[in-house]
Amino acid sequence: MKIKNIYIASTRMVNSNKNVSEEVKPFIKLVDNSPINQLLNVKPGEVYFVDVNDLKDLLLFENMSDKKFKKDKKTIDLIIDYEQNDFISKQVRYKQPNPYGKLINKKIKIEIPNLNWTYIKRTSKDLKTWYNKKVSDGLSGFESIADFIKWYDCDFKKDTCFYCEITEQFLQKIIHNGLLTSKRFPIYNIRQLGRNRGYFLEIDRKDPNGLYSRENCVSACYFCNNDKSDVFNNEEYLRFFQDRKSFLENLLKK
Repeated sequence: MKIKNIYIASTRMVNSNKNVSEEVKPFIKLVDNSPINQLLNVKPGEVYFVDVNDLKDLLLFENMSDKKFKKDKKTIDLIIDYEQNDFISKQVRYKQPNPYGKLINKKIKIEIPNLNWTYIKRTSKDLKTWYNKKVSDGLSGFESIADFIKWYDCDFKKDTCFYCEITEQFLQKIIHNGLLTSKRFPIYNIRQLGRNRGYFLEIDRKDPNGLYSRENCVSACYFCNNDKSDVFNNEEYLRFFQDRKSFLENLLKK
């Protein structure tokens, strides 16, 4: 794995869903002789922190005045192009914490990705976050977090999608290698706000109007879960999945 390019940019000058475009290049500096290049020696899986004040100095020196920077309330991101074996090549954007706060003493967390795919499972932190969100939304039918974790670990068929039967491992490898892309997918398993779906099979409600409970939940891949949405229950979706046109035509015949 190697870093192909390192950029810094004011946040509002880069569309987070696209690679660096021709239009924003004047506002971007390629970091040639900088402490940032220490990243080149950091091993995959390690974490590195970059002081945004250093990036600010480089950005202002190259592109704009300090007055303009403060007037526009710009914040700073770090953008890195990763490449391996001339096959996997992706751009990861690292945002500074609290983008509307002051730049002083802020550090951007750089998590160096491991481009070699290895299967990973949901962490206990992931499961607690999911459970707490459902409780907050009033959608949990589990007695407690302990009840949910016990069900998930022991009784939930979490390795295969209930609808299309794709395995979680297969799905992860497709997304990790960039064979299918979405602005919602993690990049090299670096999960960020808004980029945290697709890598794991999701917990879907058979009856979309019911609670998340032992009786009402099955595993679903990102694609089936999005497709099913809140339109179908599990039995309807399985029929729709097999023959969409016939299913829809039969609705009018009833």
